[in-house]
Formats: sequence, C-alpha cells, structure tokens
Amino acid sequence: MRFAAAHADELELTMPQHQALRALRNRSCRMSDLGGRLMVSKQWASQSVDSLVRAGLATRAEDPDDRRHAVVSATPQGLEALEAHEQALATFLAGALDGMPAEALERLDGALTELNAHMARRRDEGYFRSLREAGKREPGDKT
Repeated sequence: MRFAAAHADELELTMPQHQALRALRNRSCRMSDLGGRLMVSKQWASQSVDSLVRAGLATRAEDPDDRRHAVVSATPQGLEALEAHEQALATFLAGALDGMPAEALERLDGALTELNAHMARRRDEGYFRSLREAGKREPGDKT
C-alpha cells in the first residue's frame, strides 16, 4: 500500500483501483460480486468503480440478465494501467528482496502461493462475509 501511495501519480492507479482491476482482469462481474470478491463494502466497491469509470479504466453497464444489477468490466486502458502497475510493483519488491538466499525465496513463494489459494477458498466458502450478510448485528447497528 505504501508503494501504491508513493507512486500513485506516476502509475495512475490507487491501491483500491488496482485491487478492483485485478478482480476484473479476466472477466466482467456484477458490482455486488466485485465487493464480495474484494471482501469490501458495497460503498467501497462502488466508489472504486466510480473512479475507474471516470478515468476510462472500467465501464459499468446494465446486466443483460437482470436490469436491477450493474456489470463492471475493465477497459483495454484499464488492463494496460494494471499491467504497468504490477510491473512497477514487481520491480520494487524484487529490489526489496535482493540478497535473500534463493532457497528462502522459493520457500516464501511456495508459502504465499499456498496462502493465497487457501484464502481464496475461504472467501469462496463465505468465511469473510460481514456480520450483516451473515444475519448478525454489527457494532453500531441500530436495527
């Protein structure tokens, strides 16, 4: 996040925009699904998409299967910005890991790959749903 904040002007993407574009890289999705994939509130997802649409990096359209929903897609410019952002981040991280033994880097890569896969499975199982989505009251709820 510090990298994204420090390089936002040159990379033209904030961290929330980067996360949203990553989720849209291979497919369009409904706004509600985007929030779920990113494990963020509908408001956060909507604000991130609004900023992407204003910048020409994403589009929002009516879902042809259900007009009550909006479908979000990355534009070619959005995918280019995502690629540039990820290349710059990879270069930055490679520099941060310079001097680390190859064996340790391999173990770290394996552990992070396993962690990402595990967290994706847990997300898909609904583990990270908010209390409100699970039917429980969240702190500060007046309902």
